[in-house]
Amino acid sequence: MSVKKSGAVPRDLVVAAYRAILGREPENEDVVNDKMAHCESEEALLKSFVTSPEFLQRQPNYAATVASQYHARQDHIDLSVPNEVFERLFSRIKEQWTALGRAEPFWSVLADDRFRMKSIERFEEEFYATGAASDRLIDTFCQRALVTPPTGICLELGCGVGRITRFLAQRFDRVLAVDISRGNLQLAQRLLQNEHIDNVGWLLLDSLEQLQELDEFDFFFSLIVLQHNPPPVIARMLQTLLHKLRRGGGFLFQVPTQPPGYSFDTADYLQRPNAVGASFEMHALPMHAVLDIIADAGGRVKEVVSDNWTGALGSHTFFGTKP
Repeated sequence: MSVKKSGAVPRDLVVAAYRAILGREPENEDVVNDKMAHCESEEALLKSFVTSPEFLQRQPNYAATVASQYHARQDHIDLSVPNEVFERLFSRIKEQWTALGRAEPFWSVLADDRFRMKSIERFEEEFYATGAASDRLIDTFCQRALVTPPTGICLELGCGVGRITRFLAQRFDRVLAVDISRGNLQLAQRLLQNEHIDNVGWLLLDSLEQLQELDEFDFFFSLIVLQHNPPPVIARMLQTLLHKLRRGGGFLFQVPTQPPGYSFDTADYLQRPNAVGASFEMHALPMHAVLDIIADAGGRVKEVVSDNWTGALGSHTFFGTKP
């Protein structure tokens, strides 16, 4: 049933516009109420969406956007914070993904309405099949860089519900699947148990100290995961894991580095309400910081490629080795 304010568009139309035009749920009721109050017609509502910065980032004029990004200055991004502040950042993300893992575990991995709990039974097989293409990226990048495909132990950061893990387990001798969400991790364990896959270890991440205590491994893999963490968290995760990467090993991971207009101020961020269970955040780590972290860990970049994992500009996939 629609809830409508006098002289404004109905709530269900606003929510439908978020889903159809921006491909996501409204972040909270305040933004819905704001649209209802200030859009006096359906035409005005649609215009507000298709002229928004978020939509324009998703549907850019390629030449103009590339030119603007080429000449753009970097907005302020906090890259490191004191330990006590870092713990607050990590706890905030942990709270978000714990709630998402309970409410919408599949949709939180691939934000497509087919993969919401109300319809996942019909689309679950299709959901899990998408993991094969992500796993094959390892072969693609190795072939382009003339690198021998990796073996040994793979650490997968952000295994989610096991979508890619099941394929990595066929490629590597052993996989260590790491996730911050208990609900997601339990679904992943159940999936692989049902498929009689027994070469996967599991780590529920409650603090980054757990990563520091890990043994060395041969390959680091992570897609559509780092982007959901604030920049100081992304940086510390990469620093820790790339230092744990064994000599002779390699890495393939994705992270946004230059989304248009992105900035991050820790104090401002921590003052905002935490949208627990409603949606997920999108963050970035500047390219220079990523490259410095790889170099400091002794890594050698073989390829950096623009990707569309975020559905917007500014995301890159990094592939390399640790000679």
